[in-house]
Order: sequence, then structure tokens, then C-alpha cells
Amino acid sequence: MIGKKLITKIEGIEKMIKELSNAISSNINKDIMLDTLYKKYESYEENLLYKIEKNFILDLIYLYDCVISQKKYLKENLHMNILGNTRIEFIHHIDMVFNLIIKEVLEILSKYNIELIETTDNKLNSEYQKVVRVVETKNKTEDKEVMEIIKDGFRSDKKIIRPQEVCVKIYKEGGLIVWKTIKQ
Repeated sequence: MIGKKLITKIEGIEKMIKELSNAISSNINKDIMLDTLYKKYESYEENLLYKIEKNFILDLIYLYDCVISQKKYLKENLHMNILGNTRIEFIHHIDMVFNLIIKEVLEILSKYNIELIETTDNKLNSEYQKVVRVVETKNKTEDKEVMEIIKDGFRSDKKIIRPQEVCVKIYKEGGLIVWKTIKQ
């Protein structure tokens, strides 16, 4: 009789341990599921924000391009009937106004962690530069030298939003272009 009661109590304890084990396991699974769902939610939210911000950022970059283009156009096509100091003052005024607008656009972009790509080397770097125009050179030392930055590039941390568009010199030997490393 004592043996049967003991076996019954042991069986009851085993049953409680199983239920407790199942409950703990269930909570662990719930935690794993909640973590997974939360990560998916964060990813979705991040992607949605990026998509919304991306269009805004691209519009700001387009505005930046327009301002740069208009500044260049006005300076190059300033009426020639404006002479002397008046012309110099007008050009200076144009520079000041456009530089202020450019500065403001760059500040807005910086709020979104977007910065202008600034180069220090005059050699092509295909990580952040895109060749849009090529000029041949007979001087081998000028091979892959950047002649001109046609459009500025922008990046966010290490991610390229838009590469710099550049004009590059290429070395031409015996009528053949010796240049195979540009990534487009």
C-alpha cells in the first residue's frame, strides 16, 4: 500500500515535471518567436523608412545638381554688357547666393547621414567613381587620371548613394586603348 502511494506520488511528480518542462519549453519557443517577429518588424520598418527617405534624398541630390548647373550657367553666360567692377561684384554675389543654397542642401542631406564624396587622389577609384567620358592621352603616366568631376557623388556611411561621374584620361598605345579595369 505504501509502495502504491509512493509510486502514485512519484508518477504525479513526474507528470508535474513534464508539464513544467513543457511550459518552460513553450515559453522559450514564445520568446524565440517574439524575437523573430520583432526582428522582422524592425527590418520592415527600416526598409519602409529607407524607401521613403531614399526618394526624398534623391530629390535633394537632384536639387543640388540643378543649383550647381544654374550657378555654372549664370557665371558662363553673364551678359557681357556688364563691365568692370559691377560685373565682378555681380559674379561674387551669384557665387555667394548659390554657395549658400548648396550649403543648405548639403546640411539637409547630412541630417540623413548623406555626405558629398570628396576625392583627394586624381586617379580613378571605381569604388565611388563612374566614368561617363573618356579622353585619350599619349602620356602613360596620365592613364586613369581624373580630368574632371562632371557630377558630384554622395554616400551614406560606406554605401554609395550615387557615384561621382567623371571624365578620365586613358593611355592609348599604338592605336589600341590599353584600359580594361573600369567597372560600369
